[in-house]
Amino acid sequence: MDMKEKNDIFIDNTNLQGRMSVFHDKLRKHLSNEYLFLSEKKDNLENEILQLKMEKEQKDKTLFPNIGKKDVRKYFSPLNISEIDEDQKDEKEKQLLANISRISEEAEMLDGRMLEIKDFLQDIETMLDDDSKDSLSGFLLKKEKNRITVEDFYKKHETHPELLKNLKELVTFFQDRYDELEILLEFEDEGIQLETRVVANILRQLTINIVSAVEDYDISMILIEGKVTEEKIILTLNCMCEDGPVDTFKISYDIDRG
Repeated sequence: MDMKEKNDIFIDNTNLQGRMSVFHDKLRKHLSNEYLFLSEKKDNLENEILQLKMEKEQKDKTLFPNIGKKDVRKYFSPLNISEIDEDQKDEKEKQLLANISRISEEAEMLDGRMLEIKDFLQDIETMLDDDSKDSLSGFLLKKEKNRITVEDFYKKHETHPELLKNLKELVTFFQDRYDELEILLEFEDEGIQLETRVVANILRQLTINIVSAVEDYDISMILIEGKVTEEKIILTLNCMCEDGPVDTFKISYDIDRG
């Protein structure tokens, strides 16, 4: 009876300390960039609030452009004038007030997020002692660009019917080639064995996407999530960019048991 390999998160521990130092630095840069982006966005929101308030003040001044040409006291009591002033507020002015309130709330949310980032950055600095910082520069020295081709992975790789086993080898391969790349693997396969040609096709698609993500978009971290059933194979690559949001690549493959 075949023993099913336990499904779990697989992390290649080779040079883990060095890769974690690099990952911390990448995360720190990512959060610093996000902080600068939020700070700029907050400044823009504050400028927008100022413009809206100025527009509202101008609107208030022109609410009754002809009020000086007539003695309105002949027609209205002070109470009636107050009521008409309230009734004359048009939809545009109401929209201005709503926009000011909404943008002010958004600016407050940005303040909270920026404070969280500052605290987290401080935590990262505390985690990395002086020795790790000194050694970090060695890890950050990029090797000469040598783009990996799809065939590189297959030169010494034997395709197995268990997809999980292949994926672990794929993770090890890429982390050996890219010192600054962190790959996590979370996979469910229920021990299902597949045709090796199907596995090879999936590995080829994964390899193409990972190479493109790292070489073309400066991806620093990838989470590969996967699930195999009797009918379908689903894989998702969640990629974190140093200077941008998370990108996602999805691969779906129908299993033909006929």
